Amino acid sequence: MAEPDDRERLRELTKQKQQAKQAAEAERQRQEAEKVRKEAEERAADERKTQEILAYCTKTLVGHKLEQTNHELQVMRGPSARNLGGSCGIQDNYGIPYVLVYVKHVGVDIMADIPLLATRCLAGRYEVTETERGYSFDSLDKLRDKVLDLVAGMDQDYMKKVLDKIRSLRR
Repeated sequence: MAEPDDRERLRELTKQKQQAKQAAEAERQRQEAEKVRKEAEERAADERKTQEILAYCTKTLVGHKLEQTNHELQVMRGPSARNLGGSCGIQDNYGIPYVLVYVKHVGVDIMADIPLLATRCLAGRYEVTETERGYSFDSLDKLRDKVLDLVAGMDQDYMKKVLDKIRSLRR
């Protein structure tokens, strides 16, 4: 039989272990809550920055006509664009919809709003994706420069590439 003082020690050790376990669980919950709070703050900051991109694109690009094709640029927010980026397109999985720069195309086999590029801020980085690839920048100024460069290069060859990609997605 255990000594009386060993029984008391056992009760005390059991109590200490339970308290340590509760403290560890409380710390885990605090860390999880901190992580969720931090992610929400980062997402809110990304959304604010994406709103800045939307304002810039709206002010700068809406109504601009592509000289060789006469397509007029428009801007909207959207969660995806199958014809941009890689073979699967782009899809928002983070709650920050893209700013889509698009044209209304009316052709023999295609009548649609066609995204030409997509941009947003995600995880503090400024992204822009065009038909074939994406780019990432650490500042809004660098993103603006790239957007202007991409739009300036949107000629008949670029539109042909965009329309060919859309046709291939329909097959």
